[in-house]
Amino acid sequence: MIGVSFRPPTVREVTDQLFIILFLHFFDFTIFQNNVTPFKPRLSFLLILKNLGNKLRTLLAYEIKVFLICVQKKQKMVAVSKNVRTLQKSKVYTFDEYLRREEKALEKHEFYNGQIIKVMGGTDVHSEISMNIGTAIKIATKSLLRVFRVYNSDLKIRIEASDIGVYPDALVICEQPEFWNNRRDIVTNPLLIVEVLSPSTQSYDRLGKFELYKQIPSFQEYVLVSTDGCSVETRFQEEPDLWRIKKYTNSNDTIALRSLGTTISMVEVYEHIEFGGDLA
Repeated sequence: MIGVSFRPPTVREVTDQLFIILFLHFFDFTIFQNNVTPFKPRLSFLLILKNLGNKLRTLLAYEIKVFLICVQKKQKMVAVSKNVRTLQKSKVYTFDEYLRREEKALEKHEFYNGQIIKVMGGTDVHSEISMNIGTAIKIATKSLLRVFRVYNSDLKIRIEASDIGVYPDALVICEQPEFWNNRRDIVTNPLLIVEVLSPSTQSYDRLGKFELYKQIPSFQEYVLVSTDGCSVETRFQEEPDLWRIKKYTNSNDTIALRSLGTTISMVEVYEHIEFGGDLA
């Protein structure tokens, strides 16, 4: 007969076993698709826990707390892992690859440092305001000594510093355009840029896109036009780090375009545009 030594179990070992038994028996606990469903302790479990000795109850409660923390961490890790896998699957393009795809695309896309983002189509109001302000600027600059070229949203702007390629709603170039890599559909030297605001993009146009445009050395004036009512905002660069903001909200206002040395009227910008059934 082989002698076997026996060591009484420690309190920790007892709580480990008790925790497993009690937790599996008294908890409604289901795991599916790497997610943990919410669960609540049954009343019988709470009664048993109440009747345990203080030390054993404290250790058991500690074990449960640790387990729940592990469950939460696992859920977070699963979510992070999914996000990482999604990012890994997202292809990074070069600007040349983007241009080749854009030439064949039926819809417009913008390029943001390796990512290709679809440009949402505008409404009839957005389209008409874009045409109105482009036409108004074209007429206002005709008699000026310097030559100003006005372009619509078909022309892309290349921002080399941030590896960006975007479509503004309208832009103005003084004298000769500078084309990126001799491509006549991409310019690098806009003087004035117009963005007609849409509800889904106006925050980005006011903040993020403006910061990107500010990296362009030739850029001096930004014009933001609302589609919700008569409201035009201009931002003119007076000094390298100083932009003067002017807002126009009266339908009879005259808008000063300081970079061009001319003006246009709100009436021209909102010609034939109706807000709430009334003409602007």
